[in-house]
Amino acid sequence: MWVTRRFVPVVVVAIAVALLMARPGTSVAAVSDTPSGSTVPGGARVPSVSPEGGVHTKYFCGSDWKNVRPGGGTGYNIYNDDFGASTCLENTGNAGFTITRSTADGSYSAFPNTSSGWEWGVAPLHGYAYPVREKDDGEPRTSVSVGLVNSGVYNAAYDTWFSTYKQTNGQDNAAEVMIWLSCRDNCIGWEPVRIEGVEFLESQWVAYHNGVHWRYTAFVAATNRTYFTNLWLNPFFSAAGIDPNWYLTSIDFGFELYSGGDGLRVNSYSLTGVR
Repeated sequence: MWVTRRFVPVVVVAIAVALLMARPGTSVAAVSDTPSGSTVPGGARVPSVSPEGGVHTKYFCGSDWKNVRPGGGTGYNIYNDDFGASTCLENTGNAGFTITRSTADGSYSAFPNTSSGWEWGVAPLHGYAYPVREKDDGEPRTSVSVGLVNSGVYNAAYDTWFSTYKQTNGQDNAAEVMIWLSCRDNCIGWEPVRIEGVEFLESQWVAYHNGVHWRYTAFVAATNRTYFTNLWLNPFFSAAGIDPNWYLTSIDFGFELYSGGDGLRVNSYSLTGVR
C-alpha cells in the first residue's frame, strides 16, 4: 500500500460519541465530549419507496432516492439522506446531482450522496458483491468532480462502511472511513499522513449511535480539492486499521451539510474494481 505516515492517534471518547455520518436510526443524544465537526443525526427516515422502484423524477426531496445507470450499465443510487435539512436534489440521469434546496441551519442534518452499496436496506445496483470482506474487495478505484459554493458549512467526502458480518441494513458495527476532498468551516484532522501522493490530516476515534459502537477515521485533504482521479481506496482502509475480515458494505460520496448547501453539486462520479 502506498502509505507514508507518522502516527495515528486514537481518541476514544469516555462516554459514547455520535459521529460524523452515523447511519440514521432512532433518536441519538448529543454528548458534551463530541469532537468538533461531529454529526448527531436526529431520527432520519429510511427511503419511503421500494428498492425496486426508486424515484424517477428529475427533482426529488426529503429522504427519497433514485437509481441511475449512466453509461455502460453500471448503476448507482442517488440517496437524499435527509434527517432534518429538507434538502432537494436534481439529477438528470448521470451519477452526479445538484443540491437545489437545503434548510440546514446549525446542525448536521443531511448527507445527500451517490451510493454503490447497501444503505439502510436499499440494495446496490452494481454487480458488486456487497457485502464483501475487505481482503476480497478487489481494487476499488474512484474518480469524482465537485462544484463547491462559498457559503454555508459543509464537507465533500467519501463515506465507506464496514461491518463484522454481512450487514445490509441498520448501523454498521465495525468501522467508518471518510475521505474529505474539501471542507468549509468544519474541517478536522490532527496528524499528517500521505496516501496515494496526497497529503491528508487524519483523525480517529470511537463513535456511538443507536446502541452500536464503531471506529471512525477521517482523512481530510490538507488543501481543499474539487476532484480526485482514479483514487485507490485500499490504502486508506489499511491506514485506518481495517480488519481484512470485516465486510465492506458500501462506498458513498456526498456532502455533509451543517448549514446551507444550495448549489453544491457532484459533476461526475465513478467507481470501479469492487468485486
